[in-house]
Amino acid sequence: MRKYSNGASGEIGYNLRSVLDTSGAAHGRAPLEEAISGRFIGERASLLLGEPLSTADVFAHSDIRARFLVDEMLAELATHVANLAILIDPARIAVGGGLMSSGDVILPALAFRLGYAVPFPPEIVPARFLNDASLHGAIALALTDLVNASSLLLLRPADRR
Repeated sequence: MRKYSNGASGEIGYNLRSVLDTSGAAHGRAPLEEAISGRFIGERASLLLGEPLSTADVFAHSDIRARFLVDEMLAELATHVANLAILIDPARIAVGGGLMSSGDVILPALAFRLGYAVPFPPEIVPARFLNDASLHGAIALALTDLVNASSLLLLRPADRR
Protein backbone atom coordinates (compact mmCIF):
# COMPACT_ATOMS: atom_id res chain seq x y z
CA MET A 1 0.00 0.00 0.00
CA ARG A 2 1.42 3.34 -0.99
CA LYS A 3 0.21 6.77 0.02
CA TYR A 4 0.23 9.16 -2.89
CA SER A 5 -0.69 12.82 -3.07
CA ASN A 6 -4.49 12.48 -2.88
CA GLY A 7 -5.14 8.95 -1.65
CA ALA A 8 -6.99 7.95 -4.82
CA SER A 9 -4.30 5.80 -6.39
CA GLY A 10 -5.79 2.69 -7.96
CA GLU A 11 -9.35 4.02 -8.11
CA ILE A 12 -9.87 2.87 -11.70
CA GLY A 13 -13.58 3.68 -11.56
CA TYR A 14 -12.57 7.23 -12.51
CA ASN A 15 -10.99 6.02 -15.78
CA LEU A 16 -12.44 7.49 -18.94
CA ARG A 17 -13.88 4.81 -21.20
CA SER A 18 -13.13 6.41 -24.55
CA VAL A 19 -12.04 9.59 -26.29
CA LEU A 20 -15.74 10.46 -26.56
CA ASP A 21 -16.21 10.87 -22.79
CA THR A 22 -17.00 14.50 -22.01
CA SER A 23 -17.32 14.34 -18.23
CA GLY A 24 -15.27 12.82 -15.46
CA ALA A 25 -14.15 13.35 -11.87
CA ALA A 26 -14.41 17.15 -12.17
CA HIS A 27 -18.12 16.66 -12.89
CA GLY A 28 -18.68 14.22 -10.02
CA ARG A 29 -18.58 11.25 -12.39
CA ALA A 30 -16.72 7.95 -12.36
CA PRO A 31 -17.22 6.83 -15.98
CA LEU A 32 -15.81 3.30 -15.73
CA GLU A 33 -17.53 2.57 -12.42
CA GLU A 34 -20.82 3.84 -13.82
CA ALA A 35 -20.44 1.44 -16.75
CA ILE A 36 -19.28 -1.80 -15.14
CA SER A 37 -20.18 -1.66 -11.46
CA GLY A 38 -22.42 -4.29 -9.97
CA ARG A 39 -25.35 -1.88 -9.79
CA PHE A 40 -24.97 -1.05 -13.49
CA ILE A 41 -24.89 -4.72 -14.48
CA GLY A 42 -28.08 -5.48 -12.57
CA GLU A 43 -29.88 -2.38 -13.90
CA ARG A 44 -28.84 -2.92 -17.50
CA ALA A 45 -29.72 -6.62 -17.44
CA SER A 46 -33.09 -5.85 -15.84
CA LEU A 47 -33.93 -3.50 -18.70
CA LEU A 48 -32.57 -5.90 -21.30
CA LEU A 49 -34.39 -8.98 -20.02
CA GLY A 50 -37.52 -7.29 -18.67
CA GLU A 51 -37.25 -8.69 -15.14
CA PRO A 52 -35.68 -7.40 -11.93
CA LEU A 53 -32.17 -8.89 -11.61
CA SER A 54 -29.32 -8.50 -9.18
CA THR A 55 -25.75 -8.67 -10.37
CA ALA A 56 -25.46 -12.20 -8.96
CA ASP A 57 -28.59 -13.14 -10.94
CA VAL A 58 -27.02 -11.81 -14.13
CA PHE A 59 -23.80 -13.76 -13.64
CA ALA A 60 -25.81 -16.96 -13.10
CA HIS A 61 -28.42 -16.31 -15.84
CA SER A 62 -28.53 -18.68 -18.80
CA ASP A 63 -29.98 -16.18 -21.30
CA ILE A 64 -27.48 -15.42 -24.06
CA ARG A 65 -28.12 -11.67 -23.65
CA ALA A 66 -27.10 -11.84 -19.98
CA ARG A 67 -24.00 -13.84 -20.90
CA PHE A 68 -23.09 -11.23 -23.54
CA LEU A 69 -23.54 -8.39 -21.03
CA VAL A 70 -21.25 -10.12 -18.52
CA ASP A 71 -18.66 -10.89 -21.21
CA GLU A 72 -18.75 -7.30 -22.48
CA MET A 73 -18.32 -5.90 -18.95
CA LEU A 74 -15.45 -8.28 -18.18
CA ALA A 75 -13.68 -7.42 -21.43
CA GLU A 76 -13.82 -3.71 -20.60
CA LEU A 77 -12.68 -4.23 -17.02
CA ALA A 78 -9.85 -6.51 -18.14
CA THR A 79 -8.72 -3.98 -20.76
CA HIS A 80 -8.42 -1.24 -18.14
CA VAL A 81 -6.62 -3.53 -15.70
CA ALA A 82 -4.23 -4.67 -18.47
CA ASN A 83 -3.40 -1.08 -19.41
CA LEU A 84 -2.71 -0.23 -15.77
CA ALA A 85 -0.56 -3.34 -15.37
CA ILE A 86 1.51 -2.25 -18.37
CA LEU A 87 1.93 1.18 -16.78
CA ILE A 88 2.89 0.17 -13.24
CA ASP A 89 4.35 -3.35 -13.79
CA PRO A 90 3.05 -5.01 -10.60
CA ALA A 91 4.02 -8.54 -9.60
CA ARG A 92 0.49 -9.24 -8.33
CA ILE A 93 -2.95 -7.70 -8.62
CA ALA A 94 -5.41 -8.42 -5.80
CA VAL A 95 -9.05 -8.07 -6.84
CA GLY A 96 -11.79 -7.32 -4.32
CA GLY A 97 -15.19 -5.73 -4.01
CA GLY A 98 -18.74 -6.82 -4.54
CA LEU A 99 -18.21 -8.34 -7.96
CA MET A 100 -15.89 -10.89 -6.40
CA SER A 101 -18.95 -12.88 -5.39
CA SER A 102 -18.48 -14.08 -8.99
CA GLY A 103 -14.71 -14.37 -8.66
CA ASP A 104 -14.78 -17.74 -10.42
CA VAL A 105 -15.77 -15.84 -13.58
CA ILE A 106 -13.90 -12.56 -13.03
CA LEU A 107 -10.43 -13.81 -12.10
CA PRO A 108 -9.99 -16.09 -15.15
CA ALA A 109 -11.24 -13.32 -17.46
CA LEU A 110 -8.67 -10.89 -16.05
CA ALA A 111 -5.87 -13.46 -16.14
CA PHE A 112 -6.69 -14.33 -19.76
CA ARG A 113 -6.59 -10.71 -20.97
CA LEU A 114 -3.46 -9.85 -18.99
CA GLY A 115 -1.81 -13.05 -20.20
CA TYR A 116 -1.73 -11.88 -23.80
CA ALA A 117 -1.79 -8.09 -23.42
CA VAL A 118 0.84 -7.45 -20.75
CA PRO A 119 4.57 -8.08 -21.47
CA PHE A 120 5.12 -9.45 -17.94
CA PRO A 121 1.67 -10.50 -16.70
CA PRO A 122 1.15 -10.13 -12.96
CA GLU A 123 -0.43 -12.82 -10.83
CA ILE A 124 -4.19 -12.24 -10.40
CA VAL A 125 -5.44 -13.16 -6.92
CA PRO A 126 -8.54 -12.54 -4.81
CA ALA A 127 -7.99 -9.80 -2.26
CA ARG A 128 -7.49 -10.98 1.29
CA PHE A 129 -10.31 -8.71 2.44
CA LEU A 130 -12.74 -9.04 -0.46
CA ASN A 131 -15.33 -6.50 0.64
CA ASP A 132 -13.42 -4.40 3.15
CA ALA A 133 -10.16 -3.70 1.32
CA SER A 134 -10.54 0.09 1.45
CA LEU A 135 -11.34 -0.02 5.16
CA HIS A 136 -8.30 -2.17 5.90
CA GLY A 137 -6.14 0.06 3.69
CA ALA A 138 -7.32 3.16 5.54
CA ILE A 139 -6.54 1.51 8.86
CA ALA A 140 -3.07 0.53 7.62
CA LEU A 141 -2.37 4.09 6.48
CA ALA A 142 -3.63 5.52 9.78
CA LEU A 143 -1.43 3.12 11.76
CA THR A 144 1.58 3.99 9.60
CA ASP A 145 0.97 7.70 10.18
CA LEU A 146 0.57 7.06 13.91
CA VAL A 147 3.84 5.13 14.08
CA ASN A 148 5.63 7.84 12.13
CA ALA A 149 4.19 10.59 14.36
CA SER A 150 5.02 8.75 17.56
CA SER A 151 8.60 8.14 16.42
CA LEU A 152 9.00 11.91 16.08
CA LEU A 153 7.90 12.34 19.69
CA LEU A 154 10.70 10.03 20.84
CA LEU A 155 13.35 12.33 19.40
CA ARG A 156 15.08 14.82 21.63
CA PRO A 157 13.93 18.41 21.01
CA ALA A 158 17.24 19.26 19.31
CA ASP A 159 16.78 16.34 16.86
CA ARG A 160 13.21 17.24 15.84
CA ARG A 161 14.27 19.90 13.38
